[in-house]
Amino acid sequence: MKHWRNWLRIGLMSTSLLFTTLFVVSAQVVQDRVGSIKYSPDGRWIAVSGGRAGCAETPSPDFGVRIFDAQTGQLATTLLGMTCTSTSVDWSPDGRYLASVNVAQGEIHIWDVPTEQLEQQIPARVQGVTGIRWSPNGLWIGASAYGDFTILIDTIIGSRGDSFDGGIFAWGPSGFEAVVASQVGRYLLIQQIDSANQVQDIMVFDSTIFAGGNYDLDWSLIGNRIAQITAENIVRIANPGTGELVQQINVPNLTDGKLSPDGTRLATVSLDGRIDIWRVEDGSLERSITGLTDVYTVAWNPAGTDIAYFDSASVSVQIEQVFIPPTSTPPPTATPTSIPPSLQLPRQLPHLSSAFASHRCAALTRMPTACGGCATPTRATSS
Repeated sequence: MKHWRNWLRIGLMSTSLLFTTLFVVSAQVVQDRVGSIKYSPDGRWIAVSGGRAGCAETPSPDFGVRIFDAQTGQLATTLLGMTCTSTSVDWSPDGRYLASVNVAQGEIHIWDVPTEQLEQQIPARVQGVTGIRWSPNGLWIGASAYGDFTILIDTIIGSRGDSFDGGIFAWGPSGFEAVVASQVGRYLLIQQIDSANQVQDIMVFDSTIFAGGNYDLDWSLIGNRIAQITAENIVRIANPGTGELVQQINVPNLTDGKLSPDGTRLATVSLDGRIDIWRVEDGSLERSITGLTDVYTVAWNPAGTDIAYFDSASVSVQIEQVFIPPTSTPPPTATPTSIPPSLQLPRQLPHLSSAFASHRCAALTRMPTACGGCATPTRATSS
């Protein structure tokens, strides 16, 4: 079994807009390839999934999810409990919990990160789960499946609910809506979860414009832009309020794309070993990182200043500062969303441990009566 050293690199943008490595801050062991990289909501931690390919009869550190300190590069902890390689991870909106899934088993693992305890193992009851995303309101985990649909896991009762009508999706800022696409490009639409936990269409995008096979979707943190990453090497940027095409960017050998939290920039990944940063407003190329090997995914930090990615050639998770915002510009935050009274329903917590339920309740700031048997959190109001 081959072990590699994993270098976490901090980069700073120079005056010539090139990326400069300042120093190596840490070295940790990582095996094989990385499947997913996600910043915690406060930007302090980076979760890295991957490790040795395959499965084992018992949980192994080879399949652990590693949590790094984004400021120092030090390995904070390795979350254990999986018997197969983790292919996708995501944080709960309060940053306390981390969910992970393996594509073969389709079982979602949820850890309490501060205590490093595996809190839940929720069967998705479907194989071929390609990715997971935790809703911003904390109520659901969406799990994309090979059958071109996305199942919804209710995190309060720990069971499967309704499904989105596409195998690719991204949550909107309130967590009650998502942009959904067919993997083969038949449609792009926005669906909403109603008071009965049923999914309904609320917008259908023009299929003559938003066509083609889909690799991924992204919805900016503040909710102002949606990105459609296609198999035709095109990224289309849409206005989720009107459904109109805002920008179209052609990227050769495209594999992934992520919007910055404020929706003003797009980071794209190409198979030819480059990451490009684009301005959404005019579609111009702002800067590039080249000479990389087998880079498949990229992640923005919540402030929209840094990106993290894994480079197979250097076997390293790297962080680069790609944007220095004006000092007067505050970090982007999601716009508070008023939830209709019909959605403020009492919910029970029989499936979760008391500790998990208590912390989950604290995260549900947009649904004040969502937590049966615990203190009601303060409701976010529209400004």
